[in-house]
Amino acid sequence: MANLVVTIIALASFLTVVISLLQGTLGPQAGVSESWKFMRALARDMKETDLEEVDMQVRSGGADLRLAARNTGNTSVLKFDNWDVIAHYKSSTSSSSVLVKRLTYTSAATPGDNEWNVRGIYRDAVDEVGETFGQDQLDPLEEIVIQARLQPAAATSTVGQLLVSTGQGVTLSAQFTH
Repeated sequence: MANLVVTIIALASFLTVVISLLQGTLGPQAGVSESWKFMRALARDMKETDLEEVDMQVRSGGADLRLAARNTGNTSVLKFDNWDVIAHYKSSTSSSSVLVKRLTYTSAATPGDNEWNVRGIYRDAVDEVGETFGQDQLDPLEEIVIQARLQPAAATSTVGQLLVSTGQGVTLSAQFTH
């Protein structure tokens, strides 16, 4: 009888240790599983999202840029404050000065120095035909107009580049000449 009690206690102790170890290993597995789900969703969004340049204009002596781009993907794009806009150009203040600037997003109607904003979302950006549904989101086949203000302005007779990256990691590179 004494052996039976010792065996039951030993078996209970063994099961307690095994259950504790399983809980310790299964907990992190749930976190890894959630991370994989998030990465798959992000990869799907990236695969189904694409931007294409429609029009690029330089105004105000090289200080203002206007980029129109079309969403040629299958998903809507939003959260513009999560986008990155980077300008790479030669400065008007020095012919040898090449600048790379990450512009700051603003919701103001007119961007300030080294800022960018969304001028509007359209069915046709060139003719400024308004969007029909999904206000404040760039739906498939809609066009977005991005305004950027460079300080210092771009030098004349030079080529610059404006790089736009969405929150999903999809990028568009547009060249401009001033």
